[in-house]
This record gives sequence, C-alpha cells and structure tokens, in this order.
Amino acid sequence: MNTALVPIGVIHSPFQDKEACPIQPVFAAEAEGRVEVFEEFAAGLQDVETFSHLYLLYLFDRSGEIKMVRPTFLDDAPHGIYASRHPCRPNGIGLSASEGWFQGKEWRQKPGGRE
Repeated sequence: MNTALVPIGVIHSPFQDKEACPIQPVFAAEAEGRVEVFEEFAAGLQDVETFSHLYLLYLFDRSGEIKMVRPTFLDDAPHGIYASRHPCRPNGIGLSASEGWFQGKEWRQKPGGRE
C-alpha cells in the first residue's frame, strides 16, 4: 500500500542536524521553534486557541540510515526501532504534542457544552 501525504506547513527548529537535537524535550526546554502553516490551510486554524495543545505530525527529513535494529541514544545494546524513539524509521513519521505556539492568539475557554 502506498499513501501520499500533503504537507500543510513547515516546522522551524533551531536544530540544524540530528546530532544537535535533544533526545527528549526536557533537555532543550529553552529552545524555541515555530510552526508555519501554508496560507491555503490557514483557515483551518480558526478557534485553535480554545485548545491547550496541538498534535504535530511531521516527517524526519534528516534522520539518517534506516536500520530496524540499532543501539539507542541512551543504551549501547541494540533494540528494535519500534521499541525506542529513534527517528530512523521506514516511514519517517514523528508525533509531538505542542503547546504555546499560537502566535498572536490568547487562549480562551471553549463555549459551554462543547467538550
């Protein structure tokens, strides 16, 4: 099966290569990035400020060679990549829960009854 994904934007990060990226977000709490949503998809952000977090799906574009079993960042013993957070995966898809990136929008309560 083949699936095509259409990018709706770009995530900009201060990290230029995978060696500079932290293995966990807690190790780079001060780092700031930004999400750029392409103009043709911007209307989809209407009312986004009523949510505390957004899920960002992205492609690891600089992850490196794909190996199904490899040492992880915190362990020299090899593990299957699905038993780790290693970015070198066959499909290269990543997932992050992000908060606080809503530039120019203040968080607001959802209207009652809209959970």
